[in-house]
Amino acid sequence: MNDKPDTTGSNRNEKGQFPKGVSGNPAGRPKGSVSIVEGIKRKLQEIEPANKKTYLELFISRLFLKAIKEGNEKLMIDIIDRVDGKALQRIENKEIDVSSELDKLESDYDEVAKQAEAKLNNDRQKIKKQMVENKPPIQDKRQIGKTDNIQAEQDTTKTSS
Repeated sequence: MNDKPDTTGSNRNEKGQFPKGVSGNPAGRPKGSVSIVEGIKRKLQEIEPANKKTYLELFISRLFLKAIKEGNEKLMIDIIDRVDGKALQRIENKEIDVSSELDKLESDYDEVAKQAEAKLNNDRQKIKKQMVENKPPIQDKRQIGKTDNIQAEQDTTKTSS
């Protein structure tokens, strides 16, 4: 098997995805490479020559001094959270009267339905009135002026004939 990754894209399907069981990085991370986290952990375990303490001990001492001397409450809370874990937050379980909420929604729905029915009946009355007067029903607000002009033209044609 080749240790170098495929840079041609020939190991991908039509959608640009790797098929099942095929890695995009078959060689993996190079041997001997260290992640930054692993590097920091190693360094913290080393002893600082001047103080004869580990960097971790020095780091923690400085952190505590900063929290206490400066009175940095946020830092103090962060330290406590790291030691004991964050405090559990209680969620108040409020009971909701579902039936009253449902009744309210139904009454709102009924009101909207009544308004829609009234509007529909009003529109039907207007259309019937226009049909009785032998006017074409107005379909659009932009046609309001046009229908008056058409009616006026029809009236003039009748009188001039």
